[in-house]
Amino acid sequence: MSIVTFRYVILLVLLLPAAAGRAQTTAAADTAFLATAVTQAQQRYEAVSGQLRPLTGAEYVDYTRSYAAVQGNQFFGNPEQQPSTVTYNGYQFAAVPVQYDLRFDQLIVRKPNTPFALKLVGEKVQAFSLQGHSFVRLNTEQVAGQPLSPGFYDVMLDTSNVRFLVKRIKRLQEQAVSQTLIAYFSVADRYFLQLGSAYYPLSGKASVVRLFEPQKKALQKYAQTQGLKFKPETRETDLLQLLGYGLSLGPPTAPAAGH
Repeated sequence: MSIVTFRYVILLVLLLPAAAGRAQTTAAADTAFLATAVTQAQQRYEAVSGQLRPLTGAEYVDYTRSYAAVQGNQFFGNPEQQPSTVTYNGYQFAAVPVQYDLRFDQLIVRKPNTPFALKLVGEKVQAFSLQGHSFVRLNTEQVAGQPLSPGFYDVMLDTSNVRFLVKRIKRLQEQAVSQTLIAYFSVADRYFLQLGSAYYPLSGKASVVRLFEPQKKALQKYAQTQGLKFKPETRETDLLQLLGYGLSLGPPTAPAAGH
């Protein structure tokens, strides 16, 4: 055996135990990491699953599956389930995975690791937040004699005595094509100003101006100079902009009877 070969064998013998030790250490670290990840995932599942137990309702079935094709969807914003803070039956639940069906005004909860979903009892949901929006429920007593129906409303503006509410709605239309049904979803939102315990529908410039009678001319001029057209695609932002300007001039007042 040459001197070079002998030295190589000696070096290999010396390095093998160290390499084996490092491999064992790496394997142990990987095993510990995996065990920790599994434990954390299980804890998260148990926390969410346990939290959902007080949330009750009937099973929700996705009715769009019966169509050959669907354009759009029935949900608010992102159609995938999103974390929400839900006030249900007087209790608040955080990070609940939900979807909001705008056709039927139903809040949907999907339980972790199951194919089942529940449509929560609407009357027990006082409020919920979803994708940066805050929704409140107006019950039958609150809307009695008012130009709106019970349900969930998106609070887009909230001051001491004034709220701008949006009723998020999607409508379903069917079309028969080659002996199959195709579903089409369209947006049909409605807008309201809450002034104290009264609610006023908003649709365009005139509906806002009538609530600011002393500032009527100023609001009309502002709408014109700002190019507010209140078309379907810009109606919400235009209403908010004009309403915000009106509030900067003074508080709104209930319109006189007949206006």
